[in-house]
Amino acid sequence: MRRASAGEQSLNLTLIFERLFAESMGGGYPKERVVPEQRNARILAEMKAVVYKPLIQVLNEIDQDFLKETVATENFTEYFTANAEPGEVRDYILASLA
Repeated sequence: MRRASAGEQSLNLTLIFERLFAESMGGGYPKERVVPEQRNARILAEMKAVVYKPLIQVLNEIDQDFLKETVATENFTEYFTANAEPGEVRDYILASLA
């Protein structure tokens, strides 16, 4: 395999930096990625609106049998009872254990 000369290496570095800095800094994604990235941003914003809810609301809306089965394990009950902060979520979970 032939090794590149110093002049060729310099030219390669020049080309790399020209391509790297061809777009202005802070311009966001490359032009060919604008549409897919905007679509992804919209999808994530919609997902956030659906899933970013207060925990007590999530607990009320999820399958209650699943919740009871999940929190009824020995370790969960022990750790939760010992460490949960007083409040609406703690009361809700403890009520589901009863």
